[in-house]
Amino acid sequence: MQSNQPLLLSATLTRIKVEGDFEKEKPTAKRQYFVEFQVDDKEVVNSKKETKVAKSTNAESGEFVLTWEWEADKKVWFSPSSTITIRICRKRARLLTSVVGLHTGKVVDLLENDAHLDLTDKKGDPISAKMKMGLSRVSESDSNVKTFMEKVDADISRLPSNNAVINTATTVGKALQLTKNIMDNLAHAHPILKASWTVLSRVYEAVQATDIQDDSIRELADTLREMLGAANAAPDLPVIADTTNILEEISRQSLQIASLIDEYTKLCYAARTLKIQISDDLKSRIDTSKKSCADLLGKFDRRVAVGSNSQGKEIKDRLGSVGTRRFLEACFSSSCLMVFVENTVTTIKDDQLAEKIYKWLSAPDSSRNRNEALDKRQADTCSWFLDGKRFRDWTENPGFLWIKGKAGCGKSILCASVIEKVLKADTSLGTAYFFFDGRDSQKELQVHDKCIQSLISQFSHKCGGGIPTALVDLYRRCGGHQQPSIRELQDTLQDILKQFTHAYIIVDALDECIEHEKTLKWIDEITSETQNSGALQLHLMVTSRPLPNIETVLGEIGAGCVDVGEATENRDISTFIEREVTSKFKRWDEKTREDIKAAIVKGADGSFRWVSLQLDALAKCQSPHEVNTQLARLPKGLDETYKRILETIDTDYIGDTTVFLQWLAFSKRPMKVTEIAEAATVDLESEDGPVYKAARRYQDPQGVLLRCSSLVTESQGTIKLSHFSVKEYLLSVDVETNFSISEKDAHSTITQISVAYLLQFDSFEPLTDAMLHHSPLAQYAAEYWISHVAPGDVGTPGISLIMKLWSTTCVRTAT
Repeated sequence: MQSNQPLLLSATLTRIKVEGDFEKEKPTAKRQYFVEFQVDDKEVVNSKKETKVAKSTNAESGEFVLTWEWEADKKVWFSPSSTITIRICRKRARLLTSVVGLHTGKVVDLLENDAHLDLTDKKGDPISAKMKMGLSRVSESDSNVKTFMEKVDADISRLPSNNAVINTATTVGKALQLTKNIMDNLAHAHPILKASWTVLSRVYEAVQATDIQDDSIRELADTLREMLGAANAAPDLPVIADTTNILEEISRQSLQIASLIDEYTKLCYAARTLKIQISDDLKSRIDTSKKSCADLLGKFDRRVAVGSNSQGKEIKDRLGSVGTRRFLEACFSSSCLMVFVENTVTTIKDDQLAEKIYKWLSAPDSSRNRNEALDKRQADTCSWFLDGKRFRDWTENPGFLWIKGKAGCGKSILCASVIEKVLKADTSLGTAYFFFDGRDSQKELQVHDKCIQSLISQFSHKCGGGIPTALVDLYRRCGGHQQPSIRELQDTLQDILKQFTHAYIIVDALDECIEHEKTLKWIDEITSETQNSGALQLHLMVTSRPLPNIETVLGEIGAGCVDVGEATENRDISTFIEREVTSKFKRWDEKTREDIKAAIVKGADGSFRWVSLQLDALAKCQSPHEVNTQLARLPKGLDETYKRILETIDTDYIGDTTVFLQWLAFSKRPMKVTEIAEAATVDLESEDGPVYKAARRYQDPQGVLLRCSSLVTESQGTIKLSHFSVKEYLLSVDVETNFSISEKDAHSTITQISVAYLLQFDSFEPLTDAMLHHSPLAQYAAEYWISHVAPGDVGTPGISLIMKLWSTTCVRTAT
């Protein structure tokens, strides 16, 4: 049976130094101080015969220093769970003494620790003075280590070949092997790591004779093995100045875990015959150790990322040899027993299969939206967030952050900037994003399942060059021809995310998702699951307007919140206005420019969109008088601004402009400027019903931009409504009557124009490149006209056109 005698380790006490203001009265040359050093309430050192006088370091502030130094014969014996107490005392008259400083802590925390330690007075109240101590571990001899490791290696070599489930003793044995490997690989292995090895050797023998009943102890053992596996895989991990030495901290944490297991195994035999009730104190320390491990492994993962590409590849190769599916995620779980399982490859390298699967998945690409937002970003903007504590905390620690703000306040630009910064830090990080877009009728960027498909695709492409087995399994279950359910997609995404220690997901414009209730439910599920499991470190960021139902759900989830409008009102907007006025209004005198800046800043109310529209309007002014008149009647808010823009459109072009806006609001895919311009070639007011007229074609398709003014935007030939708020206004009851748009009427108009446009062709043979070049709208009309029939009320003109199209087709087919 395992002995209950404590395992004794040894260390050398070389120095104790106290600095600061440790007494209310200033020390004098007559005051003598000594130190008492106790281990588990047993006195080890008492320097009454070596009293010291405090020396002043700063007479004005009252700071003093006391220093005791010893030779190597001051040896301290302790067990892994020993508590140390240090008292700084002052001699008084008649052999009396008083305690002026006190520190209590675990010995294992103080070994090789050069940090300043806090002191209290005898009542336990903190004092301003700090203490530093030199306590150096005395290592085992190399021969003892070698002999013991030969026994451990022999034990582990007799394991079953499948290694499916390994008991706690063997887990500790593997930790011993890893520790020894690290000690061999490092030229100057940290003394704490050597102390950890000594404790582990004792623990190894103890757990072989102990029935480990408590899951938390088994989890700690597995945590220990996995954490040492991390250190063994990356012995040359970069050390960054003024930051934590990760390998040193892993060594220290290993010793603390080994000490906790050792403490458990020392419970008396009588206690072990029953269900062991771990004390609240031990439970608390185990929980604290788990949290420390989670934080430490997160730091380790980020430190791996800062190495060079070649070093990073080498580390990844080594991690693969550890034999775990994800050595970091599997470190521990607060809710279940972790066992050591040899895993097979989690990705499949098959280019042909990958091509089939990604084509079947049909994930949308929202990078166009991201690039569009980045193009709008002004230099030196968004730094209030990107350089701030909230963003830094979000990148370093898992959590959910909600970026909210009203329409036009710059949420998408901020979102794109976040993505850019995260990817610049390390393109190999598990990062994916999705931009919802409600400016048209493209469900690709408006529904929940497409968002999940996009995230699956992006994360899959970062799984080491292969396709994740979770995605392959989904493809095979669906037979390669059926589409998966939303639940299957979400489960597959969750499985893929387990390939990453840290995963970053950024979702923009949640409010523009037409089924955002589903997305909110998924956010709730994935945040709860990752928080409970502790394996995946998920960094989730979502932007949206503060719609009531979104605000309610995200508030219940407990998301951190940043209001963009409030945060940027006096910073980014001022920078934006300054630069725009400087570049667009050079011809005006200084006073006029200052008047413009003052008026725009005053009316901005946190909206970049509003500012941009006002500056565009002011840029058309031809005199200072016009500028002043415009400034005196600036519209309030976006709705009033859109109303004024529509009022300025020439009445002769209201028809064309309305058609263009209908197409842009409800098209089924992104439209090119040349395609939208072609919509004007169909005369909807003809006596014979809608008819194609080539003479109505715009000689310059860019004329669409002139007709629609600031309501649209163009990027690389593709035209869209300039903002989701434009579509909302056009569909609202407050819109100018001439431009009132309803979804049903819009689909009806698009149907009629598409069919009338197709009827121009004498032949119904496949469209050739030449035909598409001369008739840019033909491709869209042929592919999508029928998609607009169902949601619209085509009316008599539309029905007549469709009947004509079908009758013409039938006649030609019969011929």
